[in-house]
Amino acid sequence: PAHREVVTRWLAASPRRASLRVATESDCRNKDGLAEHRREQGKSYQPYYAVGDFNRDGREDFAVAFVGDRRRQSRFSFAVFNWPFRNSLPAYLDENVDLRVMGFFYAGSGSNLLLGEFQSDYCVILKPRGKSYRGTPCLED
Repeated sequence: PAHREVVTRWLAASPRRASLRVATESDCRNKDGLAEHRREQGKSYQPYYAVGDFNRDGREDFAVAFVGDRRRQSRFSFAVFNWPFRNSLPAYLDENVDLRVMGFFYAGSGSNLLLGEFQSDYCVILKPRGKSYRGTPCLED
């Protein structure tokens, strides 16, 4: 509920974001990859929502993906929100990413947040950088 409130406030703060909605698993076009990932990680896995201490400050952060449905082809974006959530501003925002076959991956404490294609080696590591994040291809790390 606290995350939903933060996202709702952030979306409402800009008319430009009025066409965005939170992405759901129905937006995923890689149904086989998602099903396989759920077999490995658990049925409760959500591809477009992750919670954890991404910046290692001892507090809960969350990441969420959005879809803008105004154009013919849905356009994705995602945001990472760091604790505290009171100002509702994301610590990181990518507004031009294709998540139709991808999702978030987080292995837990001490891990980085990953964004990658299901059942492939293609991914991006979102590493903390000050109060924001920096994306690094997984194969370069």
